[in-house]
Amino acid sequence: MVTDQDEAREAPWRERALNAEDALKAAQAEIFSQRTSIGELLGQVRDLEAEWSQEAIQRITTENTALK
Repeated sequence: MVTDQDEAREAPWRERALNAEDALKAAQAEIFSQRTSIGELLGQVRDLEAEWSQEAIQRITTENTALK
């Protein structure tokens, strides 16, 4: 038999669970969006690398390393 007290204790737990589900859905959407952006950017990098000589790529890599 469910009492009013039991329902009162269960309500906050249920609300936290629903909030957690909403937060998880939002996080998954954000991760998907970022993965899509990363994929597009990596494609752009590959396109740019195809136009550069190996010497230019090495020079830029060295410069980036020095900046870090």
